[in-house]
Amino acid sequence: MIALCRILGATLVALNLLAGQGGVHKDSSELDDLKMANEAFLGSLAVQLSPKGRSMCRDNSAACVGPDRGEMGLALLAARSSRRSLVALARLVRFRLDGAYAEEYDSYVLDKGGAIRGILLALHPNDLRAQCSREFAELAQSYRSALEGVSEDMVCADRTSVQERVRRLLEAIPDSHDSGR
Repeated sequence: MIALCRILGATLVALNLLAGQGGVHKDSSELDDLKMANEAFLGSLAVQLSPKGRSMCRDNSAACVGPDRGEMGLALLAARSSRRSLVALARLVRFRLDGAYAEEYDSYVLDKGGAIRGILLALHPNDLRAQCSREFAELAQSYRSALEGVSEDMVCADRTSVQERVRRLLEAIPDSHDSGR
């Protein structure tokens, strides 16, 4: 059942991307995509941290067929270069990212180069922590038993971590990078 949901989710993401390539509903489609991508990323991150989530693939291989929701959410956030999408991508720094998510996130941000530099500079770590806290609380309220054992501090980056990651990213983006990408 979970595998089917993942496949349906991936299909909807792809169709939404194709539909958002032009037309009257482009802004609405982009907003929907960004919301869905953020929710998929947060959900996947939290589930991977939960004891039940870690055992899901081991106990039922069908539960993990197909692409990872977090990776798909991250790719969807990075797919566009509109200001709205760049802001959404930059703001993912509010989460504790490690492993593959951290590598992919850094790669996507660095690929945006100068186009995302000003957005990174304008981030407010305390606001990002507060946003992550609200989002995690909503998710945990809705999926209490599935996220048992997962705390906000496991999901949300602290102020210092946000500042450090942003600093490292800014150092890696050349000042003269083409911001028209």
